[in-house]
Amino acid sequence: MIPTIKLTDGPKTIDLLPAKYNIYIVGGHNVELNSFRISIVDKSTNEYIPIKEYNLKVRDFNAVRYFYFDITKIESYEITFHNYDSLMIKKSMLPILRFFHSSINSSDIRIRIERN
Repeated sequence: MIPTIKLTDGPKTIDLLPAKYNIYIVGGHNVELNSFRISIVDKSTNEYIPIKEYNLKVRDFNAVRYFYFDITKIESYEITFHNYDSLMIKKSMLPILRFFHSSINSSDIRIRIERN
């Protein structure tokens, strides 16, 4: 199992097995990406792994399944979060409650990666 990663921790190295992986944004239910993006690079070849966005976002307890990617070989990969300050997350999905609540601080947002 891959531990959750804080957005503000900087680039992280993770070891992955061949599989499809889901990326969850943890911290709330209403997510606005703005210019936030994630990059995953194979450390042995410096090749970028394509990350795709789900059309239908599945909400889990305090998390949203937002992206997915495929790994074809056992390797170490570096994951980096870009423009994480532009990511806006609010706890509630209800429009009226989102209006009254402020966005979650980027230091409290985490990313969870799970094998599918």
